[in-house]
Amino acid sequence: MVEGSRRMQAIRNVIPHSRPTLGPEEERAVAEVLQSGMIVQGHAVKRLEHDLCTYIGLSEGVAASSCTAALFLSLLALGVGEGDDVILPSYVCSAPLNSIRHAGATPRFADIDLRTYNMSVDSVKGKISRETKAMIVPHMFGHPADISSLLALADRHGIAVIEDCAQAIGAERGGKRVGSFGILSCFSFYATKMLTTGEGGMVLTNSKDLADRIRFFREYDTPTSATWDDRGSVDLSATRYNFKMTDIQAAIGIEQLKKLPLFVQKRREIAGRYSDALAGLPLMRPQSEEGKKSVFYRYTVRSPEPIDIRELLKRSREAGVCLGRPNYPPLHERFPGNTDELPNTEVAAKSAFSLPIYPSLTAMDIEVVLKQLTGRLAGM
Repeated sequence: MVEGSRRMQAIRNVIPHSRPTLGPEEERAVAEVLQSGMIVQGHAVKRLEHDLCTYIGLSEGVAASSCTAALFLSLLALGVGEGDDVILPSYVCSAPLNSIRHAGATPRFADIDLRTYNMSVDSVKGKISRETKAMIVPHMFGHPADISSLLALADRHGIAVIEDCAQAIGAERGGKRVGSFGILSCFSFYATKMLTTGEGGMVLTNSKDLADRIRFFREYDTPTSATWDDRGSVDLSATRYNFKMTDIQAAIGIEQLKKLPLFVQKRREIAGRYSDALAGLPLMRPQSEEGKKSVFYRYTVRSPEPIDIRELLKRSREAGVCLGRPNYPPLHERFPGNTDELPNTEVAAKSAFSLPIYPSLTAMDIEVVLKQLTGRLAGM
């Protein structure tokens, strides 16, 4: 019993790498949904769809159970399937890859730009073929990708662009919010993302036709004018799914979206504090680019000199600070039969790490993080 209490106290004393920021507003919103008796997909989901469309500047929103589901539904709506190629970066989580495989298409892995960790336009050029049907463009760590160049390249080849905004709600490029550039954009509301519903995601678009197709695939037995057959029953000629969001989740998301401007402001302030304090260390810090505004989902740094990242993370955690790998191991290294060589991706995977950053991180927490990091690096 005493040992268990000590472990719990040790956990409480650790500064985590990520943490959701929730308050009484979310509690009240969930309570109202529970009291209403309507806890599945309903009015709250429609409200969240409307509110995020308004925030990003698009007309159609379709909530889903996750961003993975949103990406998969987007590919289905575009008609992507067996025999088609979809380009994505290797330096990203496996959700885009899984969505491609669920659709029956073939992934083609592109390298990244080491300055931003976003997908390299030059690398994408070398991956395009007659089979390329779409590309998934993540805005990594909350920093806008070179979406204009990628869109121009895609337009020349008739390729659909899906923006993966899982880490970047609120980021801007040229005065426009990310998610408003591609034909479709997908968002994540996982627990530690920019805003949360616990689990959940959404697809946004200006195409009513695509949105209606996504709604068709999202729910397996809900009749619409497009799904009734001549016998007055739901058309079962296509495989459909159950990827709905609940009103309980949406109620949290509505309140989180109201707070997003403050969340973004806090993340930018923390990133500024980190950048100022780390200026004298031999670390590649996040770089600002003209016309782009990051939301700093991750504050990612990279050492130009070889250091033992695993040991750094282990020792820092023992001292009460959770530094982290900003991303999982590269997809191309784990994908069966793949022979791609993506040098920038491999460098990032070996040398990049990230600092805790979230709105509830206190000034004292920031000082502890910086003290631990500078002390560890000095001793390596």
